[in-house]
Amino acid sequence: MSQEITKDPFEFCDSPSLAPNDECNNNQINNKLNLLLTKIERIDKNVLKLNQLVDMLISKETIMEMALSSINADYIHTREIVHKTETSCLKLLNIIEERALSYERAIEDAAEQIQTITNKDGNNASIVIQSINDMTNGLFESTNKRKTSGDNHLSGFDSSIMQNCKPTSRSKKIRSLSSAPVQSPFRGPILTITDSSSR
Repeated sequence: MSQEITKDPFEFCDSPSLAPNDECNNNQINNKLNLLLTKIERIDKNVLKLNQLVDMLISKETIMEMALSSINADYIHTREIVHKTETSCLKLLNIIEERALSYERAIEDAAEQIQTITNKDGNNASIVIQSINDMTNGLFESTNKRKTSGDNHLSGFDSSIMQNCKPTSRSKKIRSLSSAPVQSPFRGPILTITDSSSR
C-alpha cells in the first residue's frame, strides 16, 4: 500500500513504467492536461446549454402559469356570468309562471262571469217565454169561454124561437120568422131565421 501511495498521481494505466527523461513525462502530462481542459470546456459548454435550456423551460413554465391563471380567471368570470344568467332565467321563469297563473285565473273568472250572465239571461228568457205562454193560454181560454157562452145563448134563442113559431094558412104556406136583434158578447149582426115549405 505504501508503494502505491508513493506513485505519481498523474500516472495512467497506459504508462506502466516511467519515461527515460523528464521532458517526455512533462509532454505527456501537458497533453493529458490539455485533454482534461478540453473536456472541462465541453462540460462547461454543455452546462451553459443546460442552464439556457433550464432558463427557457422556466420562462415557458412562467408563461404557462400566466396562461393558466388567465384561463382560471376567465373560467371564474364565465362561471359568474353563467350563474347570473341562470339566476336571471329563473327569475324570468318565475315571473312568466306567475303571469300565466294570473291570466289563467282571470280567464276562469271571466268564463264564470260569462256562464253566470248566460244562465241569468237564459232564466230571464225562460221566464219571459213562460209569461208569454201563460198570457197566450189565458187569451185562448177566455176566447173559448166567450165562444162557448155565445153558442149557449144562440142555442137558447133558437129553441125559444122554434117553440114560439106557429104555421099560418095562406095561399102559400110560408112560415117566416124574424127574430129581434140580440146583443151577443161578440157584438155580432142581427140574427134572422127563415123557414119555408112547399105547398
